[in-house]
Amino acid sequence: MVALAIVLSQVQGQFGRWPLPGPDATALPIGAVDALPPGAVRVLTAGDIGRCGSRAAVATGALLDAVPDATVIALGDNAYDRGTVAEYAACYDPVWGAAKARTLPVPGNHEYETTGASGYFAYFGEAAGTPGLPWRARDLGAWRVYLLDVECGAVGRCDDDAQLDWLRRDLAAHPSACVLAAMHRPRFSSGPHGSQADVDPLWRALAEAGADIVLAAHDHLYERFAPMDADGEVTDGGLRSWVLGTGGDNLYHLGRPVPGSERRTDRAHGVLELVLHPGGYDWRFRTVMGEPFGDTGSGTC
Repeated sequence: MVALAIVLSQVQGQFGRWPLPGPDATALPIGAVDALPPGAVRVLTAGDIGRCGSRAAVATGALLDAVPDATVIALGDNAYDRGTVAEYAACYDPVWGAAKARTLPVPGNHEYETTGASGYFAYFGEAAGTPGLPWRARDLGAWRVYLLDVECGAVGRCDDDAQLDWLRRDLAAHPSACVLAAMHRPRFSSGPHGSQADVDPLWRALAEAGADIVLAAHDHLYERFAPMDADGEVTDGGLRSWVLGTGGDNLYHLGRPVPGSERRTDRAHGVLELVLHPGGYDWRFRTVMGEPFGDTGSGTC
């Protein structure tokens, strides 16, 4: 038993990670994919993806391939360990690359392990924005989608105040739209990295404008929060957020649930499926084989 404990400790590594799935890991049969109602769009999303040799990344990529009408949002730390051109070619492109033309990416902290996140910008091209202006917005059906860079300010590659000012102005210019924002680090998380206070200004801008959904990753687990206000208090009509570090790298242990956490697991890789309607959204977490977990629901905007 002592020897087994030592082996498990070595496998789990930093943050007490769970090991990757076994050699039979693959995507669950996708089952029937509901036809989209008029005006709706579909999104598949996760982060912490491209670890070379990861069977889980292969499996989550197969989930994308099974739903070709979905826009894909890659939530950062897309290619480990440094997001180099070579790592994007070897570790990300073979697993999620088939969906590249329909992918909206954001960078993670690992992308900026390479100076200026140059591998990220080279791989995604125009879809990633530019190194000086990596934040941008897209319209998906009736929804306004914000793709934010919460990493470049920390390494002196962009101006956080400029991003915040742009976000506030764009939100004010689209007051009636349903709003989704994607960033790498979460404002709230029960994982080992925890809640990220330095993204609070972006969270507050979104909450004060009446935005609806915030997607993030960074902690390698699945967690869904109740709608919350600018101060992180649970409230009807607030921001519903997810932590989706389930794209392929090793999973982390959950800690004590932080206030507002509604559903979570540290034992399942997968992607979140969102169907965005003109007046609301439906969600479903799709897992890979051998990692059963379910979470579905609906919200309004």
